[in-house]
Amino acid sequence: MSLITFEQVHYKKVLHDLSFSVPHAGIIGLIGANGSGKSTLLHLIAGLARPSQGRICLNGQMISRHRRELVAFSPEHEWLYPFNTVQQSIRLAAGLNTDFQNDKAEALMHRFQLDGSKRVEQLSKGNRAKLQAILTLSRSAPLLIMDEPLSGLDPITREHLLEMMAEHTELEKQSIIVSTHEVAEIELYLDHLIFLQEGRLLVSENVENLRESRNMSVLDVMREALL
Repeated sequence: MSLITFEQVHYKKVLHDLSFSVPHAGIIGLIGANGSGKSTLLHLIAGLARPSQGRICLNGQMISRHRRELVAFSPEHEWLYPFNTVQQSIRLAAGLNTDFQNDKAEALMHRFQLDGSKRVEQLSKGNRAKLQAILTLSRSAPLLIMDEPLSGLDPITREHLLEMMAEHTELEKQSIIVSTHEVAEIELYLDHLIFLQEGRLLVSENVENLRESRNMSVLDVMREALL
């Protein structure tokens, strides 16, 4: 059974006739230029929007916002409460999500040297991004989604976040979709690639197969499509 299946999905004037499936693939990269429909596609998978036409399934079940235990979604914009401390943010996430793993969140907080007593508004942008990643990775949902988690961050913080995703996603029972423009940095971590252009699917393929069959890197595929 596929992890995600799209069957002739349209969404307004943004996404056009998407039909593809994604296996339980570990780390899935979603790439495409600005305006290609990446965030819209992620919202559809998370059940936060409904397709104008077509059908989307996750683990064989129709997606809806009432199946929140199946998906942990971290949107592109910052979604933390600025007056909460790091510890309060963790407790809030635990209270809202029955699948939240508090011990994992505490361990990641210490691993990435976040001060639990600091308010979110006192954290650097990089540390706020780390906290959002921790709150997402601490869910046991079968699918984790992170929309542009590397955007606007310095290279060291991007590296820390990628290491966090690779090391602390439970890949034997979870997959994670990461949308990003930082293709060169994320490529080494990817198992599967989804590539959108102007709301249409260009590629949905295992990254190793892509390298072997086309003799191309993910960055090469993107360059070829955009030139």
